[in-house]
Amino acid sequence: MEIPEILKNLNAQKQIEYLVKKYSGKRIVIYGAGKFFDVLKKEYDLSGLNVIAVSDKKFSEIKEPVFDESVGYSVIAPMRIYTLKPDMVLLCVQEDYFVEKDICENIFKQTGHKFKYTPFFKRTLGERIFQDWEDF
Repeated sequence: MEIPEILKNLNAQKQIEYLVKKYSGKRIVIYGAGKFFDVLKKEYDLSGLNVIAVSDKKFSEIKEPVFDESVGYSVIAPMRIYTLKPDMVLLCVQEDYFVEKDICENIFKQTGHKFKYTPFFKRTLGERIFQDWEDF
């Protein structure tokens, strides 16, 4: 299944509107700057979210937030997210299990700092099983 179709099936616009209401005025970091994020930012309006930075392993060398024109936001290394004191980190990836595992087993342990995080899109158990089955 292609990413635009996945986002449509997740009712992306409705979920974004929910996030905008839930995190109004909160400092948000988006974790994940891959294809999923690229499609999301091109096809949906994220301007209602107070995104202070986008983080991804490909930005591992970036110690302080720096604006990246190709991303459209400031970017920072995952190991430095805690320095921004975000209210929430939204995991903008198709498979959030591995990112959550990396956050807990590596980032939190190596930095000694924690932050709140949640998947950008909530999926039902059935949707998760179906997606995992397709990936298998």
